[in-house]
Amino acid sequence: MEVLNNSILSQSLSWPKKFLSEVRGITAITTINHPSKKEEIEDVNYYTDWAERILAKVKSI
Repeated sequence: MEVLNNSILSQSLSWPKKFLSEVRGITAITTINHPSKKEEIEDVNYYTDWAERILAKVKSI
């Protein structure tokens, strides 16, 4: 029951992070639905020049 209580508290936006971490000892968990900023930047950079890379590949064949 304690694990369930902690998971509900950690997902609630109404509780300050300082209270959760210092008083309850709960650390925030990043879920799969929220990718990191680094991953978002890498995705954007990957697709920036995808058309040029495809054309270069076709020309090289």
